[in-house]
Amino acid sequence: MLHADKAYEAIVRFGYRSTTGDAEGKLERVAEPDFDRDRLLRAMASLTGDIDQKPPMYSALKKNGQPLYDLARQGIEIEREPRKVRVSSMTLLDQSEDTVRLSITCGKGTYIRVLAEDLGARLGCGGYLLALRRTEVGAFRVRDAVPLSILERESADAIAGRLLPVDTLLSSLPSLDVEQAAAERLTHGLLVDPGETLLEGMVRLYGPGGEFLGLGEVRAPRSLVPRRLMARPVEAVITP
Repeated sequence: MLHADKAYEAIVRFGYRSTTGDAEGKLERVAEPDFDRDRLLRAMASLTGDIDQKPPMYSALKKNGQPLYDLARQGIEIEREPRKVRVSSMTLLDQSEDTVRLSITCGKGTYIRVLAEDLGARLGCGGYLLALRRTEVGAFRVRDAVPLSILERESADAIAGRLLPVDTLLSSLPSLDVEQAAAERLTHGLLVDPGETLLEGMVRLYGPGGEFLGLGEVRAPRSLVPRRLMARPVEAVITP
């Protein structure tokens, strides 16, 4: 899931620059926003696709073991090399006098704050991230979530019934069924022969009866390696 694409709704305010790139920083007036919709859309298009993005100082990236945000709070700025990130889409949802609301889908490592700043720079008036809401991570969407106000009124059984199976996290990976003997070896951390399979790489593992075992890796030639396995219940032993 750390590598999954993410989607956001972002509000960008123009005319100012922020020391942190978002609403928590100190604002500096740059210029009055003066652009039409076509120019805005062109600027957005220039920040879509595979782009170079310089990480912000106010980030959790580290320099010699120290987070950059710690250095930033001390007034220290260091050189950061641009990194390749992917912005799959950027859609204009709403536009007012000095703000826009955007829908953004992007890959791992993309800083929406930096997109806001770069958008303001391309429009010549400065910009910063006023508000941000993550709406999707991989196959998980906030519109499918259950509000806390509803959960608070439900019983424990009703809440448990709403939970998705844990293997939903790995739904993007192919699945592989193994026999009982192989399942036992895998749960003890041992390699097994995956049999005749065209699969290679990371897979979801299932034992007899469809029991989800965890995450494995099929390697050539004919080797299945356990990677991350589910904890299995252990019967308590009572000593008199």
